[in-house]
Amino acid sequence: MMMGAAQASVVTEEGDAGGTALGAQDALGATTILGALQDDGTGTADVDFYRVFVSDVGAFAVDVTADLSEDNDTYLFLFDADLNLVLEDDDGGDLTDGEDDDLLSRFAAGELAEAGGTTGFYFLVVTIFDAVASDGGLVTVDPDPLQFGDYALALDGVSEVPLPGAALFALTGLAGAGLVRRRG
Repeated sequence: MMMGAAQASVVTEEGDAGGTALGAQDALGATTILGALQDDGTGTADVDFYRVFVSDVGAFAVDVTADLSEDNDTYLFLFDADLNLVLEDDDGGDLTDGEDDDLLSRFAAGELAEAGGTTGFYFLVVTIFDAVASDGGLVTVDPDPLQFGDYALALDGVSEVPLPGAALFALTGLAGAGLVRRRG
C-alpha cells in the first residue's frame, strides 16, 4: 500500500439524509455516496444534504448516476460552511448526444477553484429538477415531474478531516529542533 494514496470510501444514506444543513449526513472522506430520493407520500420532492470536507479545491468533482422515475433529472448544489451557495448544476451531461445521462448533474474538476472555493467543509446537496437554492442553505423544489429513486455520487478532491493533532505534532517537532543548541 502506498502512503498518501487516497482511500476509496463508500457512505450509504442512513434513513433519509437531512433536508437542511442542520440535518446533513456526514460523508467525510467518502469518494462514493449511495442514496435515494424518497417518496414520503406528501407530493414533495426529497432534498438530501451531505457534509463533506474538500481537501483539493482544484480536483474537487462530483458525478451523478441515478435511476429515477420519470426523466432522471437531478440537481446539485454546493454550500460552504457558512451556507453561502458556491456551485450549482442542473444538466451536467452533453445535451447534444441524446444519451440518458444528459439531465444528470455534475461538478467538473476546477469549478470550485474558479468559484473562489477554499479547502474546508461544504454541504453537498442532491435533489431533482426544478430546484432553486439561496444563501442560508435554503433549497426549494417545484417537482414537475415528481421523481424518486436511487442515486450515486462519485467524489474527487475530498478527504477525511485533517487531524489537528498530527499537524501540531509536526510543528512541535520542528520547533523543538530549533531549540537544540550547538555546543562549540
